[in-house]
Amino acid sequence: MRLRVEQLAKHLQSDLLPVYLVAGDEPLQQDECLDALRAAARQKGFDERHRFSADTGIDWNGLLNESQSMSLFGGRRILELVLLEKRPDKNGSQILRDLLEHPNDDTLILIRCSRLDRRKDWNSAWVKAVEKAGAVVEIWPVEGKQLQHWLRDRLAGLKLTIDDDALELLIQRSEGNLLAAAQEVDKLALLASDGRVDAVTVQQAVGDSSRYTPFDLTDATSGGDANRALRILRTLRA
Repeated sequence: MRLRVEQLAKHLQSDLLPVYLVAGDEPLQQDECLDALRAAARQKGFDERHRFSADTGIDWNGLLNESQSMSLFGGRRILELVLLEKRPDKNGSQILRDLLEHPNDDTLILIRCSRLDRRKDWNSAWVKAVEKAGAVVEIWPVEGKQLQHWLRDRLAGLKLTIDDDALELLIQRSEGNLLAAAQEVDKLALLASDGRVDAVTVQQAVGDSSRYTPFDLTDATSGGDANRALRILRTLRA
């Protein structure tokens, strides 16, 4: 199955699936999704965690052996695969498919990787096996109106409200950098003693950490948004 990020919290209130693939290029949301999955797993007795990372080279046979061995403490465990930009080789793909063909109720597999390519990745046997046995959570950049809603929800979670002018200024200073935006929201929570964030507070507290690409400039110009296009141009030039 496929899950959207906003569906994950409700999904985790029920039984966990044998495997989850969290794919995308937005580190903050990936971290938060995986943290939510780990927390839900701990509540269901998954006390051990074994990590296999592409940074050091994944020992696929070691993964297979770990999945078939008894848990060190006789409990349930998480096998976490960090693929990033890499993908399983032929042997790794076959091992994943074999594991997911007959999943173990006491083993949860979490996989993290970069954004899935529509033709190459989605047609691969291992992704199809994950989608069949578990869930694929695709993470997309938070932009435009979505960023407005994301920031308002983030602020509301900290019992803060924000003026429209302050929100626009916050977006200007953090667009394209979701991690910085989250950090600035946490900072504002400390500064806004009355629970309300205005433009003056943002002006004084939030530095400019926005990030853009030439494609953002193209989108702004084609959409006729002159102010945003000039802001992106200044940022790119700097």
